[in-house]
Amino acid sequence: MARPEQPMIPPSFFSGSPNLGEVDAKIQVFKHQINLIQGEIRRLEEYKNTRLLTVSKLPPEVLSMIFESLAFSVPHDSYSIRYAYGHLLPATQVCRPWRQVALESPRIWGYIFGFASPRIVELFLERAKSAPLYLLAPIYYTNEKTLLAVLNHLDRLKEINLSCKPEWVKRIISEPTPQLEVITLKMASRSSSDALQFPADAFPALRHLSLTDYTLQTPTASLINLRTLMIKSHRYGGKLSGTDTVDLFTMLNDLSLLSSLTLIHTLAPLHGPVPPLSVNLPSLTHLSIQDDDISNLGMVSCIVAPLIKTIQLIHSGQADVEIATPVIAAIYSKLPNVPHSHSAFMLHATQYSDSHAHVRMWAGRTTQERESDTAFFDLKVFGTGDLQTEGAVLTLCPSNDIPPVLHLHSDVESFNDDSLDTQRERILRRLKDVTVLHSHRLIDITLVLCDTPAKRRQARSLPSLKTIILNGSRGIKYKQRVLTRLMKQLEARRALGTGVETWQLRPNQLSPSDIEQFEDIIDIQVVEAEVSAFKEDRYY
Repeated sequence: MARPEQPMIPPSFFSGSPNLGEVDAKIQVFKHQINLIQGEIRRLEEYKNTRLLTVSKLPPEVLSMIFESLAFSVPHDSYSIRYAYGHLLPATQVCRPWRQVALESPRIWGYIFGFASPRIVELFLERAKSAPLYLLAPIYYTNEKTLLAVLNHLDRLKEINLSCKPEWVKRIISEPTPQLEVITLKMASRSSSDALQFPADAFPALRHLSLTDYTLQTPTASLINLRTLMIKSHRYGGKLSGTDTVDLFTMLNDLSLLSSLTLIHTLAPLHGPVPPLSVNLPSLTHLSIQDDDISNLGMVSCIVAPLIKTIQLIHSGQADVEIATPVIAAIYSKLPNVPHSHSAFMLHATQYSDSHAHVRMWAGRTTQERESDTAFFDLKVFGTGDLQTEGAVLTLCPSNDIPPVLHLHSDVESFNDDSLDTQRERILRRLKDVTVLHSHRLIDITLVLCDTPAKRRQARSLPSLKTIILNGSRGIKYKQRVLTRLMKQLEARRALGTGVETWQLRPNQLSPSDIEQFEDIIDIQVVEAEVSAFKEDRYY
């Protein structure tokens, strides 16, 4: 049994009615004892940290690598970057040996964030010695004194990530930067764009270039070693003046080491046929173009890229069928012939401006793999609401070894307001190999099957359809009417020998009594997970 702790001040001290001086003297004695105890605690903690803990046995070079990881592992968003040094500095102060390793590791002090005070920057520059520097200021409230202090060491900079004013960019390109490998520049003001022209041979080590709200007008010689290029323009009150399409792609023709190219609202409008041009990019593996003008997406047909792995093309305007159809055909004509490929089609058939078609293709993937894997080809095009352009996107797509999967969404609220019925049927008749249909709404299933009337007994579209998957959990308007029509359509298909075999539902989409109506017509399976290659298009 533990003995009760005895008070450090005996009762007799207070019974003697001590005066003020005696009490103060006793307080000083205890403070001295506290200092001694704290000193002993620090000695014990230092012994534990340096002798007993596993991390204390890490070699200095490994510990230095950990510190460097902490210095650069901060997400570059405006919230997290404010706490950039919140991990590194405490780690270097755990114990005296750790601090010594940190002070003897110049590389960890080379990561300088734009929000830092001039005093911190001066300290980091001193500790970095001659190590490479990384200037990370991707947010707008950069300390200008900090920025200028770092730019005085351009010859040591290895990366610049900067949301900046034009005059800062002029300072960056004013003198040689022999070590600079990564440049990420964002225009601080999004109301206008600025032409960026690097002098020849200014960045001999440059590998990665990312520009936001800058147009690129520069000699190819300054980009000859480039591996990745991203150019993006925001649109506020209209599109910013873009880079001339032919000029840019002609310049790219000399970048033999370029492996990744991303152009987002970058190019000046073509509004017509794709110009005759041949661009050889022998190292290109990833290509992404997003543009209002579908002709600019068609520039992919001018690119010779034998190592290409992924192509993403997003049309964000509205495409007239007369211009869009030959462009789409040209894009498809340049697709590599990949064996064992699979495609998924999305038709968003509405009467408004968000009507679009979306095609994805996977190569050599099982069903499970392609649900999570990045498609090697991804094309999304907005039409004009009459489904003619959307139909071209889907029906001109090259055939694959595996039948395509179809995802359909409409804005039809009742059977009487389907003004796109005829054009949609024309598209579906061309997609005769589709075996799986995904829909978020029950009425859309009936719209697909509506050209199988019970009286005429003649299936006219999607004759190969075997599986229907109802995703989502929206309420059903005119529920019984829709279910009655669907049952007649499924019966008609079965009578013609083209019956749908499986209907997958999510829980609570239909009641048990609703499901009972179909038990003799189709195999209904209730599944938990949604299976969709177009998860980002789930809600409209």
